Amino acid sequence: MYSSSCFSETMNDQDVSQVEKKRFRWLKLGFVFAIILKQLLLIARCLVVYFETEDLTRFVLFLIYIPCFVIGTIFSGIPLLAIEHELNHDMRWFRLWHYRIFVLYSLFYWFHLYPIIGVLICIYTYVRSDGDTYTGGLYFDIAEPVLCLLIQSLMLMLLFRPFISCINSNVITNEQQAVYSVSQRHMTFTGLEEVQCTTSDVIYQSNESCCERKSLYMCSIIFYCIYCGAFVALIYEMVDQTR
Repeated sequence: MYSSSCFSETMNDQDVSQVEKKRFRWLKLGFVFAIILKQLLLIARCLVVYFETEDLTRFVLFLIYIPCFVIGTIFSGIPLLAIEHELNHDMRWFRLWHYRIFVLYSLFYWFHLYPIIGVLICIYTYVRSDGDTYTGGLYFDIAEPVLCLLIQSLMLMLLFRPFISCINSNVITNEQQAVYSVSQRHMTFTGLEEVQCTTSDVIYQSNESCCERKSLYMCSIIFYCIYCGAFVALIYEMVDQTR
């Protein structure tokens, strides 16, 4: 046991543990609410674009929204199914489903979020006179990316919960730790200290897995920052169009 650990192997401080579980449970419920709200927003956008269709261009845009709606529904439905297991079994995403949830998190960017916001930026850049009328209005164009940012940030916090907890505990950066279960044991990892375990094979696998998860954590932050940058570019084009 090390003095710099964010979580101890025996989980001595039960009060802190319970408070943290309660806090993350609220994040899980917020995740569910945000996904449902985003799906309702997608439905409303499709209906508005459909009823405002007056020429061929807008009708084509409506047809483009249909596959986007289907893809968005798929990437909203799967996390809802996964979050049910996370609600019933705390930290299941991090311990057992880490890589599959990361793949889902990443594909949501590349197959839905990036293409949609890219189309919005192009519309506001090249269709300058009435770009918002082709997308359902400014409300949808701002609200949907904001909800997507919220959903992805909550998913990031739930998937990389031990890393986030270490940061919140003011742990030195090069000593940030990830605590996860290997063979139903909680073990702590640091960049400066050896991991105590029963076999050398488990030590090697555990350290290797910890490094991989830290790399995935950094990739997830990069994906999120790219989307934030695209959202800022969208806001800039919106403001520029109103001048």
